[in-house]
Amino acid sequence: MIIKTLMGVTMTNVVYSLGYRLLNFPSARITYLVNASLFIYTQVTSRGR
Repeated sequence: MIIKTLMGVTMTNVVYSLGYRLLNFPSARITYLVNASLFIYTQVTSRGR
């Protein structure tokens, strides 16, 4: 539980940082990374449940 929570917080920080960079430097590659991160995070959390 604790590990999953830490991973969730870390992923959230990564997504927010990527989103912040996306606002400053629009790029299709960054958008793809954000979408991929969100997809992977949802897959991991769904498996945890």
